[in-house]
Amino acid sequence: MHWHGEPITMTAALQGIRVLDLSRYAAGAYYVKLLATFRAELIKVEPPCAGDPACAVGPFLHDRPDPETAHCSSISIPASRA
Repeated sequence: MHWHGEPITMTAALQGIRVLDLSRYAAGAYYVKLLATFRAELIKVEPPCAGDPACAVGPFLHDRPDPETAHCSSISIPASRA
């Protein structure tokens, strides 16, 4: 299988696809982990201050973000605009 002349391997099947993750808890974490396995670019949105409860227990033992691609940003939206 090829994409724009480049061979596609199963481990890179979703490369170039960007996914906005608004999920919470283990089911969402498991799903986005599968997408990341196939090289999708994931953007995780979490509630301010609390974060995703799945991060405290998580479905993946000793799982860590990739230091080359993981970034954290804090964006605030005033209550009058939310």
